[in-house]
Amino acid sequence: MTGEEQRIPENVDDYYISCTVEMAPLGKPVDVAVIDEIQMISDTDRGSGWTTAFMGLQAKELHLCGEERTVDIIKSLCESIGDKCVVHRYNRLTPLKAASMPLDKQNNFSDLQKGDCIVAFSRMDLHNLKNTIEEATGKRCAIIYGNLPPEVRAQQAAQFNDPDNDYDFLVASDAIGMGLNLEIKRVIFHTTTKHDGYSWRQLTVSELRQIGGRAGRFKTARQGMINDDSAENKVGIVTALEEDDLKVVQANLWKDAPPIKEVSVFPPVSVIEQFSQYFPVNTPLDFVLLRLNELASLSSRFRIYIKDELFKVASIIQPFPMSIHDRCVLLTAPAYLRDPQMHKVLRGVARCISEMNNGHLLQMPEILISTLDINPDEVPESSQTDYLRALESLHGSVVLYLWVSYRFPSVFTSQKLAFELRRRVQARINKALEIMKPKDQEFLERRRMNQRTLARIREQETSSLVDKVELEEVESVAA
Repeated sequence: MTGEEQRIPENVDDYYISCTVEMAPLGKPVDVAVIDEIQMISDTDRGSGWTTAFMGLQAKELHLCGEERTVDIIKSLCESIGDKCVVHRYNRLTPLKAASMPLDKQNNFSDLQKGDCIVAFSRMDLHNLKNTIEEATGKRCAIIYGNLPPEVRAQQAAQFNDPDNDYDFLVASDAIGMGLNLEIKRVIFHTTTKHDGYSWRQLTVSELRQIGGRAGRFKTARQGMINDDSAENKVGIVTALEEDDLKVVQANLWKDAPPIKEVSVFPPVSVIEQFSQYFPVNTPLDFVLLRLNELASLSSRFRIYIKDELFKVASIIQPFPMSIHDRCVLLTAPAYLRDPQMHKVLRGVARCISEMNNGHLLQMPEILISTLDINPDEVPESSQTDYLRALESLHGSVVLYLWVSYRFPSVFTSQKLAFELRRRVQARINKALEIMKPKDQEFLERRRMNQRTLARIREQETSSLVDKVELEEVESVAA
């Protein structure tokens, strides 16, 4: 069960529920529940979902899996509500170590081995790496990053895991850190800097360990049935393309991440509705949220975090008359706001909810179904990246439609059509990934170096003045 798809078996009385934390069945008593990646409970983006599931699941026994840094805060929360907390610690099944030397990228990737995963943090870099590696080695390279549909990511992972094809390599973002079973032998960092939505920065200890820890986990459940005692298959290697990045890996791979001191919460809809009554009728929801964020008083264990995107969503849908409840529902919709088209789709969705009508998929011009009319084989090389982005944007629009179709079924009535459209878009995205051509190597190398410089400058900003001219020059290339 996810927000945009619910596969519930028919004619079965008892079944297991596998779902995202946001879809956890809080109103249903269960014997056992398992929450994975519990360290996400402090995440500023989705952390409130983990907190709500942890505090709200009606389970006789609740298992939490995740990083050591969550232990103290979980014990404290359990103590505050009278629950017993038992801690079990487990060792990795395979050892993990940092390489002593970086990969020789000057050797045109000839040192790559089957099962290698090269990690980068921008779509441009990933596509360039994929095509460069394929041209240099003659082998196929799977690709995984966050903007790809989950189904496409799973398909790419399956191709990489299959020992009987020529998909020997994987290029991926930090999307490999959670939710995918990957048979990775070595993790190779293309860079140890990433853009977090605000600026370029170094990876945190937790991020580096989460990604690097994928190395050596190269047995699927199917292969786990087969014993392999060779020493080579018992060590996961983490390395980098550059000496500077390898030093970062070596310094942080076994460093303890700081313990989590507080968990993220988001006010329930009922609280927002009640709080809004203290304001004049038609007060914009973003203002109500701003005041709630400023005035709320919580225990030191909790932190209200209303991310900037929610204020943007509230502002986008403000012109359309709706109840506070319906507005709050849309706040949690899966909308990728860096995509300008998504703003238009959100307005279209809000309009339909406001009118309680005209929610058929074919009646919403904001969802650019015509993108599928473009033949991928006829897309000029210079437009391939834009074409892929248009497909990803369309997929995001359809996912949003499916999401609201579960919450406003009488308005958005084309769910079956939307599922079929999603399937076709996913197939077209796979096709687009196959035809992508590499970009200029010199430009991309200069771009990576400037990203590293920006990350270094950002770290220095907190302790010293920086040369603003230097900052502006490198930002223009790193963008």
